[in-house]
Amino acid sequence: MPAKSSRRGSRPGRKPASTSTTPPKKAKKAKSKKKVRTDPFTSKQVSSFYFKFVVDEDGEPTAVYVCRCGVERRMEPKTGYTNLLGHIFMWHTNFVAEMMSASTKTGTLVGFIDDKTHKIFSWIDMVLSCNLPFSFCETQAASDYVKIGSLSTDSLVKYMSLLVGEVETVIANIPPKSFGIIFDGWNFHSEHYVAVFASFRHDGKAQNILIAMAPIIDDEVADHTASSHVKFLDTILSYFGRSNASIAYIVGDNCSVNGAVADQLQVPMVGCASHRLNLAVNLLLAGDCDLLEKVQRLMCKLKNSLLAAAKLRRKTLLRPVLRQDTRWSSTFAMVKRYFDLKEYLDGDDDDELTTAMPSRREEKQLKVILGNFKMIESTSKKLQSADDITLLDVRDLFDALIAQNPEVAHYLDAEAAIVKSVDFERACVNVLLGREGLMSDKDVAMLEPLVEGAAPPPRSSLMAPLEHGFATHVLEQARRLRQTTLDHVATIAPTSNVVERLFSQAKAVVGMHRQAMTPLHLESILFLKVNRTYWDAATVLKVVRGEQ
Repeated sequence: MPAKSSRRGSRPGRKPASTSTTPPKKAKKAKSKKKVRTDPFTSKQVSSFYFKFVVDEDGEPTAVYVCRCGVERRMEPKTGYTNLLGHIFMWHTNFVAEMMSASTKTGTLVGFIDDKTHKIFSWIDMVLSCNLPFSFCETQAASDYVKIGSLSTDSLVKYMSLLVGEVETVIANIPPKSFGIIFDGWNFHSEHYVAVFASFRHDGKAQNILIAMAPIIDDEVADHTASSHVKFLDTILSYFGRSNASIAYIVGDNCSVNGAVADQLQVPMVGCASHRLNLAVNLLLAGDCDLLEKVQRLMCKLKNSLLAAAKLRRKTLLRPVLRQDTRWSSTFAMVKRYFDLKEYLDGDDDDELTTAMPSRREEKQLKVILGNFKMIESTSKKLQSADDITLLDVRDLFDALIAQNPEVAHYLDAEAAIVKSVDFERACVNVLLGREGLMSDKDVAMLEPLVEGAAPPPRSSLMAPLEHGFATHVLEQARRLRQTTLDHVATIAPTSNVVERLFSQAKAVVGMHRQAMTPLHLESILFLKVNRTYWDAATVLKVVRGEQ
C-alpha cells in the first residue's frame, strides 16, 4: 500500500517554512461591520414590532413579512431574524426609542418592554391573580416550571410598593372635583379595617375606585368613633390631592356611626339598601321563630340520627340543610329543602320523626314563608348583581315588597326612621323620574355638588350664538344641565355591596396560611387587584425606570 504523502511537506511553488524564531506575521483580517445590539429588547421583539407576516388566500401565514414602512422581506421558518433585522438596523436606526415610546403610550405592548420590566410585571400579575405568597418566586417549583425569570421576594415586595404609589398618582387625576364615598368596616384579628371607594361618573359610566383598605390608627382616640373615621377619610384623600371637602355624599350601612360621620362632614348619606332589606327580613321572620326552630330540629335529627340518616340516604341523594343565625338565606334554603324532602318523610314509621314533622296548618304557614323568601331572594340578588341599579330601582323594588308585606315598611319605606337623608333620596328619585318641577330650591341645592363644573355658562356667553336664537340656546343649555344631573344621580350607588365583595376578597387573600400578613401588604394586594384596570406593563416600566 503506497504511503500517504505528508501534509507537513512544503507545497510546490512555496518556500519552505523558516526555522527562524521570529513569529510569522498574522494575516490581516477583513474589517467586520460593527454589530448592532438590540438591547434592552430581543431580536424577536424588535422584529415583531416592525414586521407582520403576510397571509395567503386561505388565511395561512407565508414567509413574506411587511414592515411598517411598507418594505417586504422574506424569513423562512427557523432561519432567524437576520434578514428582518438588517432592514431595521439600516432604515430604523432609532428603533429602541420608538419601541420605548410605543410601550409607554399604549400600555399594551407587553412583548416589547425590556426583559427586566416584563419579568417584574409578570410576577406581580401572577402573584395577584393566583393569590400566591410573595415567597413563591423563590421556590424550587417556580424555578422549575415558571419561565419568566427569577425574582427575589424582597424585589417583588419593593416593586409592588412602588407600583402602588404610581397607581395612586394615576388615580388621583381621574375623579372629578366632587364625588361620593362608599365605605364600611371589617374586623380581622385585632385590627379594624376601613375600606373606602371613590364613586363617580367617568367616561359615561359609573366608576368605583378603591382608594384605601387600611386599619384606623389614631393614638388620640381609643375607640372607633365618627371623629376617627372623619380624620381617617381626610388622611386618605390627602394622598390623592383631595380633602373631605371633595366628598359630595357617603354610602354605608344604616348605623349611628355612619350617620354621625355624615353629620360631621355635612353631606347627605345613602343607607345601604341591602342592609335595610336584611333588617326587614329579620322583622318579617320575628313572628315565625318557633315554627322555624321546629324545622331546624327536624333537620338536625335527619342529619345526626344514624337511623334516620340511613333511611333518607336509601331514598334520595338530598341531604338536610341547617340554617345559620347570621344569614337569612340559609333559613330560606332550609325551608325549601324541607319541602324537597317531605315526600320521602311521609309515611315513616319513626314516632320521633313523625312528632318532629310540622302539622298541616304549619305547612301552610311555611309555604307562605317560602313565597316571601322567594320574592326577597330575587330582590336581594338584583341589588347585589346589577351594577347599573339606581335609587329609583330600589324604590320600585321596596314599594313592591311593601305591597306584599306591609310590615316591612318599617325599614323599606321611603320615609322610614332608618333613612338618614330622606330629602336627598327623594330628590334623586324625582330627578330619575323626570319630576324636576316638583323639587324645591333646597332639593336642587343638595344635588349641585354632583354636577359641579357642569353648570350653564355665564350670561355673557349666552349672547354668542345669536344666529341660532337666544331662546333656543338657553333651552339647549338647560336640557344639557338636566341630562348631566340625571347622569350623575343615576351613578349614585344605592348599596355598599362593592365593599362587601372586597371583604370577601380579603378573606380569600388571607386564607388559612397567611394569617400573619401585615396590614400594609394586605392593602397593597387588594389595592392592585381591585384597581387592575388602572395599571399595566407601561406603568411597571415607569416604576422600573424611576429606580434606575
